[in-house]
Amino acid sequence: MYIQTNVIFLYADSLRRDFSTCYIIKNKLDEKGFKSIICSRRNLSKFSKIFTPQKFFIIGQINIIPQEIIKNSIKGKTKIYFLPGEGIADDSEYQVMYPNNRIYDNINSIFFWGKNPYLWFKNNRKIDDINKLKKTGFNRAPISKAYSEISTKDKNKIGFIGRFPAMNDLYGRNPMWFFLIENSIEEVDKSLSRLKSESEAMFLYLEIFNKIIEESDYIISYRPHPNENLKTYEMLASKYQGRFELNQDHDVSEWISKCDKIVGIASSSFIDASIQKTPVICIDEVINIKSSTAKFDPILRVVYDYSYNPKDRNDLFKLIFDKNLKSTNNLNYKKTIDDNLTGDSSLVFDKIYLDLSSELSKSIIFDFINLNILKTLDFILLMYQKVFEKNSTQFDYSSFFHKVSDKLKLITKSINNKY
Repeated sequence: MYIQTNVIFLYADSLRRDFSTCYIIKNKLDEKGFKSIICSRRNLSKFSKIFTPQKFFIIGQINIIPQEIIKNSIKGKTKIYFLPGEGIADDSEYQVMYPNNRIYDNINSIFFWGKNPYLWFKNNRKIDDINKLKKTGFNRAPISKAYSEISTKDKNKIGFIGRFPAMNDLYGRNPMWFFLIENSIEEVDKSLSRLKSESEAMFLYLEIFNKIIEESDYIISYRPHPNENLKTYEMLASKYQGRFELNQDHDVSEWISKCDKIVGIASSSFIDASIQKTPVICIDEVINIKSSTAKFDPILRVVYDYSYNPKDRNDLFKLIFDKNLKSTNNLNYKKTIDDNLTGDSSLVFDKIYLDLSSELSKSIIFDFINLNILKTLDFILLMYQKVFEKNSTQFDYSSFFHKVSDKLKLITKSINNKY
């Protein structure tokens, strides 16, 4: 027997940027008298076996939604609001992001980042009511902009993007595992491309690090991929004696706001950097991995239009040591952003909030009780995870494991005060 509750479930798919979005929405809901709780892979399926939320907001993939919530949506007991974790993609990737499924008829709203993903879905998938499709906008844009407004870049800090989840897997899976897990030669080839990119990139990173330490007073700020083993990098912190920091901010935008420039292999975080007008130096051409990158992540071709793309090491180091380096201004990149990441509101969160809060009663005594039951259950799951699944606490962004930064609290207030 399920307990019907007005407490809104906000699901962040165990990623830092998802947590920030849910945290901002939760604070607005709380401010207006509605009760909500942030869920993750750790607790959502458990909660949904006991509680039937009146409203469920998910950031991630459509296939993550528990069957219990889908069944309750069909019965009219739960309204589902879906925001894709990655809203810009290559056409072939949209096929995977939005599988051909009747589930869309049971979703109340689908939020798209911009015109192109909206039109792809409209032209390639069926839904009972076209008004459910909404061009909300890129949810990370107002977050990145807000961080840039409250932070002063450290002109002596260079940020390096870590993208080595296959070589430095959090769970200790070796590179062979990534080959054997795939079911087709095409997927194996993608894994090979990924491993090639990672090994070539790390070799160059170490060369850059040594040169920075020897020839400048820059601090190296390294931000690892969520699925990497952080302990691996303790060796670099020890080796470079205070000139190497491992960044673990909740949001990539907070990290970018502190860096003079960003260096790395192609990454979607280049988009966050472009919002803050932080210059980005991409190393893909230097190590000849552009074609490999296009295989395992086709949409990353877009970010090359924003970044500097040096052809050799000499050009690379000139850019790295240029104290006056400015962000690029590429018209093709601007058009891509306008077509894929611009929605009906520059704030984005106002549209999501209005949708979530519509037809919802203010909290009553039962909501307080239910919320406290959920928090108690969550704490039990947290303790279990801490003891038996310690590695996963690294990317489970509960405030129990990862204290919410003062800057995240500040930008949350700034964004929510605008609507």
